[in-house]
Amino acid sequence: MSRINTNVVSLTAQRNLATANAQVSKSLERLSTGLKINRGSDNPAGLIASERLRSEKVALQSAISNNVRATNLISTAEASLNEINGLLLDIQGLVDTAANSGGMTTEEIAANQLLVDEAINSITRIADTAQFNGKKLLDGSLGGFTTTLDANAASATVTNIDLGSAANKDVYINYDGTTTAATKATLYLDHDDGGTDHVAAATGVISVTGNLGTALVDMTLQTGAADIVARINAVTDQTGITATTAGGDVTLSSADYGASQFINVGVQGGATFDLLDADDGNAASGDVGTNITLEGVGFTTGTTDTNGVSVDGLTVTVVRDGLQMEVVLAQGEAAADDQTVVNVAGNGGATFQIGAEINTTNQVQVTIQDVDAASLGTTAALSTLATGGANELSVEANLSTAATIVGEAIDTVSSLRGRLGAVQKNTLETQIRSLGSTLENITSAESVIRDTDFAEETAAMTRAQILVQAGTSVLAMANSAPQNVLALLQ
Repeated sequence: MSRINTNVVSLTAQRNLATANAQVSKSLERLSTGLKINRGSDNPAGLIASERLRSEKVALQSAISNNVRATNLISTAEASLNEINGLLLDIQGLVDTAANSGGMTTEEIAANQLLVDEAINSITRIADTAQFNGKKLLDGSLGGFTTTLDANAASATVTNIDLGSAANKDVYINYDGTTTAATKATLYLDHDDGGTDHVAAATGVISVTGNLGTALVDMTLQTGAADIVARINAVTDQTGITATTAGGDVTLSSADYGASQFINVGVQGGATFDLLDADDGNAASGDVGTNITLEGVGFTTGTTDTNGVSVDGLTVTVVRDGLQMEVVLAQGEAAADDQTVVNVAGNGGATFQIGAEINTTNQVQVTIQDVDAASLGTTAALSTLATGGANELSVEANLSTAATIVGEAIDTVSSLRGRLGAVQKNTLETQIRSLGSTLENITSAESVIRDTDFAEETAAMTRAQILVQAGTSVLAMANSAPQNVLALLQ
């Protein structure tokens, strides 16, 4: 080199040294932060991808937390319902004990009544006070949807419906016009057969069997249709079968409609008691009811969707995504291509956000009805078993009804516990596991993009440090090179 004003070799060495120093600084930053993307310039595309993955991670973590919170709430409600269920079982035992009037004194029955009173008060207290994080659970505030029925429906209970952005929706129940209405199980005695007056001639003992059980009825010395009706109705609480008379004929009917209802009558030895089938008038000893046949249940007229639809007499139950409900049709409702409309509105009780995205697909609605003593029971309220109530234990005639009411209350609470348990087991716990697996995979993907690989980065830093050392030595040599020109001036 014979020029001294411009040392090109030095400039080259300076540039390479600066590059090596920058690499050392970047490696030190990555090693100290644990991130290989600390700013957009490190990897623009990687930064965009990792930030999206981080956003998904936050949403998934929140969704898991939401599911855990919902599980805790349902567990709290279920624990209180378990206590109520235990109290109902105690009441059931006390009612059964009180029915043993032959072995119970008046004072013992009165003592049982006091226990029933306390149990009823405890049920109401639990229902009114059970709460989670300040939110009442069993007082009806999470009762959910309200229904408006047309004339074809007797009642409706909606546990879940996808309202979307609508304030309410109509649910249509479309009948199959080729079928008849739901019927009760029915048998006739001397029903317009044009023959002998079998009602007047009936004698002996018959067995009457219905959905509740079997009873023997003695027809000896009966005085006609009215007497036969009275004798059969005297054991209705044992059989569930009711008898009526019109025009001298006797009709036996089940309590409810549907294929699950039946009547069987056995004629004992020596009895003369002719029975006729409900359908064709031929001699028969038994009959079953029929269910109404549906074309479908849905949100539009003329729907043919029968997915998840079951029918028992006049009761239509729908269990599917977007609609879970039970509708009891009006008695005698015909199946003539009509539509029963149930308008559903309300907030759906408790809404849980169980997914990462906020939409109805990632939300589940849970309804919990009021379970205090005034709300439990179908035949009458459980509270009527308390002292002074219409079904208190001191009146022996009340005990059969009281037992029915307690049974209905137990069924209601058990059904609610089962529904809550199904949501917890099959929705929330399943969702927690699914979200946890997704979170694990997304975290792994985000880590690959953004986290520092220490083995790789320490190797890169060692290389850069060696280059810095070499660059420094080379720069010193380059800076001393122009001194060789002095030899030419001697």
